[in-house]
Amino acid sequence: MIFSSPFFLFVFFPVFFLLYSLLPRALRNSFILLASLAFYVCGAGALTVVALSLVFFNWALARLIGKIKKDPARQVMARAIFLSTVLINLSPLIFF
Repeated sequence: MIFSSPFFLFVFFPVFFLLYSLLPRALRNSFILLASLAFYVCGAGALTVVALSLVFFNWALARLIGKIKKDPARQVMARAIFLSTVLINLSPLIFF
């Protein structure tokens, strides 16, 4: 699905905006996340799994880097993990 498609313009976006307007502020960010996932699933299908996998992978490695960086002696390891994360994130771009 693309942003200029009739389905997005006349169905997805109006429904999204109406529901977003009706939700309390505390639930709006969660709703945006779920609506974004629905949008990507409609547009990319199975490739959404690749994107979600990278998101969770990045989250896990960022937490690991945060723990390692507290110890000054392990700065080199933190940089190595960061560089490997960048390479892993570039791999889907190279593959597709």
